[in-house]
Amino acid sequence: MKPKKTNKILYMLHELSHREFESKVFFSFEFLKNNWKVYLLQRNFFFFNIKNLPPGVVVYKSAVPSDNLHFKKIKSAGHVLVCLDEESIAEFNSAHSINLKYGEEALKNLDLLVVSHNRSKKIILKKFPFLKTKIISCQHPRFDFIKYLYNSKDPISERIKKKYGRFVFLPTTFYCNHIMGKHGFIRMYEEPFKKLNHKQKKFLKKLYKKHEILIKQHKELFLYLGKKIKNIKFILRPHPSENDNYWKKLFNDKKQFIFDSTYPSFYYQKVADSIIQYNSTIAFESMVFKKKSLQYDPVNQINSNKDLQIFDLKKNIKSFSNKESLAIYIDKSEKYNVFKRKKNYDLKKLNSKKIFNNLKRFNFSSDYSKKILFYNLSPLKVISRYILYFLAKFKILNLLPQKFLSGKLKILKKPYISIHLNHFKYVSKKYKTISEDQLDFIKDAGKKYLRNPNFKIKRIIDNNFEVNK
Repeated sequence: MKPKKTNKILYMLHELSHREFESKVFFSFEFLKNNWKVYLLQRNFFFFNIKNLPPGVVVYKSAVPSDNLHFKKIKSAGHVLVCLDEESIAEFNSAHSINLKYGEEALKNLDLLVVSHNRSKKIILKKFPFLKTKIISCQHPRFDFIKYLYNSKDPISERIKKKYGRFVFLPTTFYCNHIMGKHGFIRMYEEPFKKLNHKQKKFLKKLYKKHEILIKQHKELFLYLGKKIKNIKFILRPHPSENDNYWKKLFNDKKQFIFDSTYPSFYYQKVADSIIQYNSTIAFESMVFKKKSLQYDPVNQINSNKDLQIFDLKKNIKSFSNKESLAIYIDKSEKYNVFKRKKNYDLKKLNSKKIFNNLKRFNFSSDYSKKILFYNLSPLKVISRYILYFLAKFKILNLLPQKFLSGKLKILKKPYISIHLNHFKYVSKKYKTISEDQLDFIKDAGKKYLRNPNFKIKRIIDNNFEVNK
């Protein structure tokens, strides 16, 4: 039975384009199957064009206090607002108790909140009972794509394997190595939550200090593994928010260690012998590939500082307290990680179906008889960023009287200098262009799921796409 004709639109907003692209296109398949029109847009691009866009369903990735300004714009434009909480995949045990997750006013503007764990749902409902009819829990749709990738013969992973042979994947995320310095790390939380309270500040200070210890321990670990294991390569992939130079200074002259961020991490996970991560969503993703991520805990961090631990992480990792045993395990890892793919992966059982069914209750329609005109971002923001960059580079900001810099002028203070100096580096990593390889692979998945050889993904500009059935 063919789905009824509809005139509804889905706007999928994304930030880390390179990482989020495939999973968000995969999420849209259920909507495309039901004849929705789909756009995959960078968040800033969406808001710059919001007045030109017909009402639809907008999928956002967070609901922190600062999001409420955006949410008001979305709701006043007549959209249905969904938060597909990406941070709920791997969240700190104490995230809810110290309120580092949501803003109450932002939550009130949501039509639907999707979280990854029943535990999170129960905690949220206890604190925000008004969400009772607005919250569901299901595995994050990102895992739909990862399952498909695991059970598919894809050219990207095969190319990686052919190029490197056996390798250990080292995705790093150390907050003390933030590309914008210590203040950049604090600002990651300070900006969304406007003003941090004592508990939040204490937690972040503790977390930062812990990562200062961890990065030294992992540096020693990586150097040790390079000396002990000669028949395996090590692929380093720092998080986009990390300062790459820290690792490059240590390993650039060591041929075994390779820096490669050409593709999103899941393509490397699929064909790696082993994966060493720390408190990362990668620990959950790697389980789809039938491998436990390895975690190095020399001072048994996994059982101490429980407020700094990631919920439900233990069963997804194999933890080591010393370098020697971890090196032995890696050396034998080839026999532990054997692929057992299903011959026919069932594309019908997608998590996005549960979300789609929950959106059926919203009665709205979108007039898209007229062609939507998209405009690129205003250059004013870019120009202001360049001005701040040059003021920081030529040390003019150092000369300003610090005590008079408050309110909107706060960004001119000395602690913000590292942010201005590294802004463009961070943005270039954050909005890295989606490659044609990635486009081709996800197009092939769309053709299979929708049973339509004409399935297309049209690039509007940069990493903004129109997805057509």
